[in-house]
Amino acid sequence: MEDLKRMTLSLPSIVPVVAIRDVVMFPGMSLPLSVDREKSIAAVEQALNTPGHYILAVSQKDAENDEPKADDLYHFGVICQITQNLRLPTGSLKVFLQGLARARVHKLDVNPQVNSWFAQVEYIEEEEDNSPVVQALMRQVLDEFDKYARISHRVAVEGVSFLRQIGDPSKLADTVASNMMVKTAQRQEILEAVHITDRLEKILKLITSEIQIMDIENKIHNKVRAQIDKNQKEYYLNEQMKAIQKELSQKDDFQKELDDMRAKIKKNGLPPHAAQEARS
Repeated sequence: MEDLKRMTLSLPSIVPVVAIRDVVMFPGMSLPLSVDREKSIAAVEQALNTPGHYILAVSQKDAENDEPKADDLYHFGVICQITQNLRLPTGSLKVFLQGLARARVHKLDVNPQVNSWFAQVEYIEEEEDNSPVVQALMRQVLDEFDKYARISHRVAVEGVSFLRQIGDPSKLADTVASNMMVKTAQRQEILEAVHITDRLEKILKLITSEIQIMDIENKIHNKVRAQIDKNQKEYYLNEQMKAIQKELSQKDDFQKELDDMRAKIKKNGLPPHAAQEARS
């Protein structure tokens, strides 16, 4: 926590802003990002031209909005460092962001001179808390996240073993939250939970809810699959019955022809050798 405090003291209070879609950045999280909108490209260029290459990543409320206004962005994000960047022939950029610290936006404006978002920010200082309550919440989060990983198949189960090695409650909470496949608004709510007990409780509630939903989805899937299998089985049985009936019908027709022929032989009479040949 002391390292985080010293770092935030050295960070700028006014930073360029990149709006991100369908994802929420967390401290400690690494994010490869394609940047192709004019304001976002300008923000990245401003960050690359300043010491530290710092930029604020804030999420959009509506991912489909190509030209968001200030009210279309969450006013709480993560200060990041651009660790890698590549300009493509199309003019767009590929950048690699490393999340550093939470930041509350006090003012968000577009600088018309460079056509880029800029924000006046306040960095959040997290209080250290290793109380028994926090330790208990950490254990519950890990246990539930292990279930989530096994049911969802969206997270490598081996990753949960790595999480158990994390002793910092804040880092654990943010790492778990960044690996959950949930809605942007839900992830944003966790990001804005500054107090660690509140954050862990929100994560625990969210994981538990997701597990319940996935259990219901699996039951529905299994029920539908069983019905499909039953219908397919009935279809194949019906087709087999039709084939058997057709085969029996053909045999019946052949037998009828033989009987008719024997009746004609008996009625009309034939030389003994010809009658024997017709019966054979």
